[in-house]
Amino acid sequence: MSEPSMQNVSNYDDLAGQDLGVTPWLELTQDRITAFGGITLDFDPHHIDPRQAADGPFGVAAAQGFLTLSLLTHFAGMLADRRVPRQHINYGFNRVRFIRPAVVGSRLRAAFKCRSVSEREPGQYLLVFDVTVEADNDDKPVMTAEWLALIHA
Repeated sequence: MSEPSMQNVSNYDDLAGQDLGVTPWLELTQDRITAFGGITLDFDPHHIDPRQAADGPFGVAAAQGFLTLSLLTHFAGMLADRRVPRQHINYGFNRVRFIRPAVVGSRLRAAFKCRSVSEREPGQYLLVFDVTVEADNDDKPVMTAEWLALIHA
């Protein structure tokens, strides 16, 4: 059976219920965490100060939850089969849960599944994705999200 193609609008419905894949790993560096803190004005030392973070609840610096969430656009672009449309509008989230800390030095990846596809109006589709972000040093997910995207065909 061939994979649904995002180039053919008639195949959007075929994505519902499909596993879209797992991304390659992305290293979570202190530089990335610190830069995100600077951009978002989140200067919590448990994120940006490795010495102070060493005395914190995780023993090392942990990424901001919103950094993990913001990586979803990167991860969506890394899906090997390219079934997540490149031209879409981020419509938001129904649910986001930060389950475990993403700590410096870990590697993260995301698994995508298309939960549903609905035509909102002629030529406009709402896709709902279940996304799970995991770390290579933990057996539980770092984050789960139900992410919505609008596609204009």
